[in-house]
Amino acid sequence: RGEKNEVVRVQTFTSDVLITPEPSGGCKMKIMYIDDPGGRIPKSLVNWAATKGFPSGMADLARAGQMLEQKQ
Repeated sequence: RGEKNEVVRVQTFTSDVLITPEPSGGCKMKIMYIDDPGGRIPKSLVNWAATKGFPSGMADLARAGQMLEQKQ
């Protein structure tokens, strides 16, 4: 298991998404994600996720939405 090779696997998580229409025709999306990694996460990984990983994922999601809108 994770204890032997220092891999931390999230066993419990919650994710909520709220999508609301905007008067301009677009939409606003709010995402709340909470997880319990059940172990110690290195500070460098937490910093990377907060400054690079999550913002990059949100930018990818926005691009995917724009591409979907163009197909319709």
